[in-house]
Amino acid sequence: MLKPAYAKLVAKIRRFKVALIVTLCLSASATAMLLAPRSDAMPALMPILTSMFDTTPTSGNTLTESSGPLTFAGGPYAVPNPSSQANGKPICNAALPCDEYAFTVSVSDATSKSKYVRIELAWPVVGEAQFDLYAFDGATANGKLMAQSLGDQTYVMPDVILIPAVAANNGTYTLRIVPFLPLGQSVTGKVSLVDIPAAAPADPGTVASFSNHDSPSTIGNSSGEPSIGIDWNPNAQELSMAR
Repeated sequence: MLKPAYAKLVAKIRRFKVALIVTLCLSASATAMLLAPRSDAMPALMPILTSMFDTTPTSGNTLTESSGPLTFAGGPYAVPNPSSQANGKPICNAALPCDEYAFTVSVSDATSKSKYVRIELAWPVVGEAQFDLYAFDGATANGKLMAQSLGDQTYVMPDVILIPAVAANNGTYTLRIVPFLPLGQSVTGKVSLVDIPAAAPADPGTVASFSNHDSPSTIGNSSGEPSIGIDWNPNAQELSMAR
């Protein structure tokens, strides 16, 4: 049980170190630009951040039973945004850029009961490049966060999330694409309907059960935790055979 927890802790530490390095590099670049010698031909402060490219397409994005998967693209991305390290929610502005993609879902009640909406975000694998994906019911400013795929949880490409195949309560779903650690890549996305997996069949064997047994009055009852004893001379046939 310790291994998954340890792996997650290592991933979080690694993600924090990357965010710290990125922040220090940006700070150093800004300081250098401010303190560098000026000339009449050079502006007092040159921009160190590049603008983001909007995801495309920007309209007509409705997922139906007959529409087929919706696709979108964004980038290329050069400016990292590690702001989600603060409280789990990314900040998006000119200095910490994000991209957004909005779509609607219009399917029958029968489809809603048998399908999920699967959202995938992919990018060329280069080094430790990492993108985060968030899905909101409504606008990102005031909508409800439905699902997210973060690097410290997966460390894989692509990001994938599932949401119910129903119309958004606020009319529109909005995806937020965050370039946590981009290395100049562009991203591609796909929104599609996928089957809800059927329930696993019941095991035809004997149903597992358990029971509680009090220890003898002279053994372990004053201890702070349960004790396990071993019968080195077992009377049960199956234990004798196991020896």
